[in-house]
Amino acid sequence: KDKRKVAASTIKTNCHPVASPENIKGADYIGYLKKKIRSRTKNIFFLQGFCGDIRPKIIKRNNTLKDILITLLIGRRFRKQDKEDSKIIGNKIYNSILKKDNFRKSILLSKIGKSYKLNHKIILSNNDIFAKSLDITIWNWNEVILIFINAEVMSGYNIFTYKNKKVICAGYSNGMIGYLPTKQDMLNGGYEVDKSRVNFNIKHRLNTKNESLIKKGIKNI
Repeated sequence: KDKRKVAASTIKTNCHPVASPENIKGADYIGYLKKKIRSRTKNIFFLQGFCGDIRPKIIKRNNTLKDILITLLIGRRFRKQDKEDSKIIGNKIYNSILKKDNFRKSILLSKIGKSYKLNHKIILSNNDIFAKSLDITIWNWNEVILIFINAEVMSGYNIFTYKNKKVICAGYSNGMIGYLPTKQDMLNGGYEVDKSRVNFNIKHRLNTKNESLIKKGIKNI
């Protein structure tokens, strides 16, 4: 605020920066997007928003039995990824940032506020405690609050404003212990709730009361 200049730009997207196939230049659109914005401001930060997976209609192969059956029944639902896809997406997002005022939100920081830590023991459906804890970091910078969680956090946890302060929520922060679904997500089931647990050695579903305990803990801080 004192120097009256932009110190940094923060990009938060509520979807995965989807990787390209191997050996294709440009692993994701975030790289292209940051490159474009760097011409306007030196420091660029990318934050993974609370979302879960959002998958485009792209496949690497079209030769599994499932793919073949889908094509026979309803035609081509998917296409293979093109090496220019990431660049095109990055440019489109950049252009939308330039054109739409509601995408540009400036925050004047006169001073850095306080940092808080919250350690949540994840309760499983059989009431056991998962070996790894959920580490939540909260930065209260007076004009804005940032919430960082070391998980793939589903969108039901999103907080946009709190007591007239802007809130920025970021997952995949300081590690990754697995998906963090809401109570509603767990009732719906699906990959994030069940299948993904194998990759993170979570033997049981998460207990539905985790959501209210986590939100209450963050609110108390």
